[in-house]
Formats: sequence, structure tokens, C-alpha cells
Amino acid sequence: MKKNFRQFLSLLLLYPATSFSQTAVEPVYELFDSVIHIQNTDLANGIEYVEQHIIRSDDHKYFQTMEYLNGNVIYDGQPYSNLDLRYNIFDDLLLTRIPTAGGATLIQLHKENVQVFNIDGHSFIALKGTSDEKPQFYEILLEGNDILLLKKHRKKIKKHLDQNFTYFEFKEDTPEYFVSINGNPEEIDSQRSVRKLFPNKEEQIQNFYRSNSSLKRENPDKFLTLLFQSLILSTSELNLN
Repeated sequence: MKKNFRQFLSLLLLYPATSFSQTAVEPVYELFDSVIHIQNTDLANGIEYVEQHIIRSDDHKYFQTMEYLNGNVIYDGQPYSNLDLRYNIFDDLLLTRIPTAGGATLIQLHKENVQVFNIDGHSFIALKGTSDEKPQFYEILLEGNDILLLKKHRKKIKKHLDQNFTYFEFKEDTPEYFVSINGNPEEIDSQRSVRKLFPNKEEQIQNFYRSNSSLKRENPDKFLTLLFQSLILSTSELNLN
């Protein structure tokens, strides 16, 4: 009954008759979750999260902050909104806080059940590469014409020993960038890999790299977003082989 009702709401969101209908339905999800209670939904069927590393500084393993951030998730095909979320970059885990009689429990959501999530205004998608056993989370930088420009966040770990006490620091590591076509992420690690996707635009790509070398160094997110905005005109121009 609960799942059927939520699926009905999902259909309204996916196929709204008017812009008003989508605006009107979204608060219904929040009302539904407040009545049913989030601890009685599929979100509570995850794994109780136990932190494996002692962290003593602001050098943590999470996206942006160790604090909970407001967000939404589509989990096992069902949308949930207004959640307390944490994205553990180092272990690539999505966590949510579930209220309990004794306070709250931090739950690790089953990765294979997460389709997309939004945290503090940043959208992520779960995709499985050809060699991946489980999906990985990628931030969506740009979406257009069945193509996604993606960023894979990374963090590196450093172990410290302080008077026989071991703790860990996590630092931002070099991110990786991907293009997903039909759900298959392919790494974009060079100008050559971009030219392979757009073989008919080699001169445009070369000129863009040449004219924006400083932007590439200082802000690779913006560099790639602007590049692909200029390139994505139609999927027919892509080399999908």
C-alpha cells in the first residue's frame, strides 16, 4: 500500500500535466514521509554505519562537511526528499540519518539501490563501469542530448601516530572526469579523449584548449563544462564506437 501510493506520486512527477502539478505534488512526498515516518520506509533497510577511521581535524572524508546536509534521493525507484545526508567520498558511500526511539541512527544506503541523489544543490548519479562490481557515485556537471559530463571526487588518506594514538587525515585528491553515453562512463583524461568523442570538431577542441589553458589549470570543472557546452549540439555528431 505504502509503496503503491509512492509509485503513484512518482508517475505524477515524471509525467506532470502542467508545471503546477509538479509543484503541487512535491510537498505531498514530504507529507507522505511525515505521516508514514522515514524509519518505516525502504531507507531504513540499509546498514548501520560504523566509522572505520578516527578523525581529529577538519580533514575529513566527506563531501564539503562532516555535518548533515539537506538532500533528496531516488532509492529503489522511489523518491525521498528533505533528508539529512552525508556523502562519504573516500569510501564512496551515501549515508542518511534515520530517527529512532533512542535518537537517530546513521544508515548506509545500499549502493545498488541508489539511482540519483542531490545534496546541498549538487546532483550525483550512480553508474557502473565495465570493470566495476558495484556502481560508483559521480557528480553531474552537465547534462544534454543523452550525454552526461561527470566528476568523480577522490580523497586520499594519511595515517598519524600521536603518543600511541592513531588517527587519520583525508585530503582532496585529483578528481577524475567522465562522459556517460547511454549509461556507460568513459574517462576524459586528455584532449585526445575528447577528440575521439567529437572527431569532426578537432580544430574547435584544439583551439579551446589553447585559448583556455589557464582556466584548465585553475578550474577544471568550469573548463570542461564550457568545453562540452560548446560541443554538445546533437548526439549524431558523437563517435559512439
